[in-house]
Amino acid sequence: AGVMAVVLLTLGLDAAGIVHPCPYCRTQRAALGVIALILLVSPRPGLLGKYLAALAGVFGLVVGVTQNFNHIKKMNKGEF
Repeated sequence: AGVMAVVLLTLGLDAAGIVHPCPYCRTQRAALGVIALILLVSPRPGLLGKYLAALAGVFGLVVGVTQNFNHIKKMNKGEF
């Protein structure tokens, strides 16, 4: 429940325009929200729940690695 609260709080901050709109962050938040929702609905998910949680987790991981790579690329170009 705590993770879902953090996801909803950050979503609210983003919707209110308090933080910089970042598509990477939004995608990672969505992936984390899906995982939290699966665990809230079913504390011991079956095979489908585990598959969907793993799929969302890997998607969030790939987006996070891409975000870090793009920041490093900008730093090396001197644009960051």
